[in-house]
Amino acid sequence: MKLKSQGKTLFIILLVFITHSVAAFVSQGDIWRKRNEANKEFQYIYCLSDVHDSQGSQLFAARDITCRNTFLNMVDKIDKKNALFIIEDPFSYVGNHVGFKQYLDLVLAAKSDIFLSLLASTSSNKGCNVVNVESRRLRIASISCLAGIHNILAGLIPQLQGLTSAQKEQAINTIKNLLNNFTAKDIFDEYAHLADEIKSFNDGTILTDYYQETLTQIEKEGKTVLRKLKDSKKDMATFCTELFPSLSKRTAFYDGFLLWALELVDMKALHAIYNASDKKKIFLIMGFQHIQAISPVLEQLGYEKVKTVGAAIFTQQESDTFAACRQKVTNINVLFDKKVPFETYTDAALQLKMLSQSYFAATVVPDSLWQLCLADDPVGRLAA
Repeated sequence: MKLKSQGKTLFIILLVFITHSVAAFVSQGDIWRKRNEANKEFQYIYCLSDVHDSQGSQLFAARDITCRNTFLNMVDKIDKKNALFIIEDPFSYVGNHVGFKQYLDLVLAAKSDIFLSLLASTSSNKGCNVVNVESRRLRIASISCLAGIHNILAGLIPQLQGLTSAQKEQAINTIKNLLNNFTAKDIFDEYAHLADEIKSFNDGTILTDYYQETLTQIEKEGKTVLRKLKDSKKDMATFCTELFPSLSKRTAFYDGFLLWALELVDMKALHAIYNASDKKKIFLIMGFQHIQAISPVLEQLGYEKVKTVGAAIFTQQESDTFAACRQKVTNINVLFDKKVPFETYTDAALQLKMLSQSYFAATVVPDSLWQLCLADDPVGRLAA
């Protein structure tokens, strides 16, 4: 597909992908530590929960810029040799998938200053050790394209009001041509490759057990979809339409399929932490759902939380509700179960969305977090 350099079609497509671009800001920081028995020194993990979601891209652009600049200023001062940055960045890509490269061109044309991508590239350019744990790129891109078409047809992008049906149709056809490069088998292979990679990790009993239990749960929740993806020779647009002829179920599937198997990223992050015992500081910069999932495992590995910077976002009840709703939404198998009312799924999805939106009300963490990131002894600084 050759992108048009001008005209309404590109304008419409860019607006569609702006809604799927990512503004981000750190909303909470948790500091963990564990003593290295060999040298009696502490290793510190800074879990920086960031908000990154299309719904906040416009509203929180200023926070995005402030947080990015503050973080990059900190990177200039950090002891780079003894630090590791673990980042969840879907927009840094060195592979050869034609469809994803074209998708990336569109996204970066819509928004070139994506926070997570800049953190990954700038930190690397500054000589930092960076591990990018994002591995769901084809799934994210294909579902974003499909949701983009739905958003045009449903009139959910206010900036497109007033355009003619012909102009919208031209944009939809362009996105469909892009989708022709994403096959259902591509999505299955992406998952299978990552699952095999995780199964090959040799990270001790605690993590090995966690990986096995988590992969078993993921494959249970996505059993039907995985089987159909593997056996299909269709492009993703055709696959999803045939899978769910009902538009309401199809759009619910888009949301659920994006959330399904988020734990793959968590496991790659834990693998990176396990293999970074020589680093004094690890900066884990990921969405708050990932941090919530990883934190209990850090405790099992012997880390202790010594400080939380930033206001608590959820009450315990809200946190429990969020976890329960997320579990219902990621169990995409229920979309095929006629015994489960569809409303059960959509009600959970709506509640999850509302709780997520409340998270956007969080303020950026105070400067004290960044000062603690630079301190040789964060606990001593806290006590001072």
